[in-house]
Amino acid sequence: MRDLADTAPIVQFRGIDKTYDGDVNILEKLDLDIQQGEFVTLLGPSGSGKSTLLMILAGFEEVTGGEVLLNGERLNNVPPHKRNMGVVFQSYALFPHMSVRQNVAYPLKQRGVPKAEIDARAEKALDMIHMKEFGERMPTQLSGGQQQRVALARAIVYQPEVILMDEPLGALDKKLREKMQIEIKHLHEQLGTTIVFVTHDQSEALTMSDRIAVFNDGKILQIGPPSEIYEAPNCSFVANFIGETNNFSGQVTAQSGDACTLRMANGAEISGQNILGARVGDAACMAVRPEHVKLDLEQVCSHALKAKVTGVIYHGDHIRYELDVPGARDVTARSNAHMQDALPEGQEVYIHWDMDKGRVLDPLSGAEGAA
Repeated sequence: MRDLADTAPIVQFRGIDKTYDGDVNILEKLDLDIQQGEFVTLLGPSGSGKSTLLMILAGFEEVTGGEVLLNGERLNNVPPHKRNMGVVFQSYALFPHMSVRQNVAYPLKQRGVPKAEIDARAEKALDMIHMKEFGERMPTQLSGGQQQRVALARAIVYQPEVILMDEPLGALDKKLREKMQIEIKHLHEQLGTTIVFVTHDQSEALTMSDRIAVFNDGKILQIGPPSEIYEAPNCSFVANFIGETNNFSGQVTAQSGDACTLRMANGAEISGQNILGARVGDAACMAVRPEHVKLDLEQVCSHALKAKVTGVIYHGDHIRYELDVPGARDVTARSNAHMQDALPEGQEVYIHWDMDKGRVLDPLSGAEGAA
């Protein structure tokens, strides 16, 4: 990831509120800076406010309170066509009566660019998305992935300051979606344009982003590089929404510096990082990624938990173990061992993890359990 820490923000959201009925807030006192050349993904479940924020930036939605700035200039009352932003939608939104080349050239034509320049820039944009030979085809003659490429070319052809993408890959199948993720990432590196990308797909966000802003209930819960969001979630919602996580609920019984001990309902005790400063007596939840769970046939440390292997699933690059752990639900572990070395179903084991891999966070809610 590029170092953008010293660059000035190109986009700024200041105290953004959004409500449609004056009662329920879709966004609430939201602040966010996006830097020049950054690829920022707004990630969250449906209804979390991420698409609403993107539409506010595009000018298709008005704020109830707060302000939006582009290069330090207030955008609140600026219409969409004067914001110099390219928008790519999930539905592609291509003109069916225009050829591919005409679709790509349309934004330039609307801006009064001379014809010779329009032709040259449209050709260059098509070349960048590897669609030069499809210029005379109609959108109905293209696959979904090809149509999305054309929509992307149309968004970049007039060199906007910011490109906005609202679930642009949602209609594609898994294999094509993954291919387009890499293509968009490479295109971003080539152009250096600021991209704001909305998705509910956490794998997509981890693959493509410089930074991820995790949304829930109209608020940003955490923002940071993909590795930080995955390895160092700051709350139970983020830990469970990003990737797979084991949750061990209990009560804090001891606290020492950055660490604390959690007693589970069955009396077993485990230790981890005290991320939110929990105190003795507080309810809390420890989050541990499956790849950090270690399995042993003997108890190798005092805080190891008894478990039984209930499922062994081969994934090619790893083995997934499903485990029955008293006092916890749906515990899994991952191992890079070969299948012939896998533990059998029914095997009794002890599980443990390094103290810094267990993150003691807020108590788990029902919504997070379902994420």
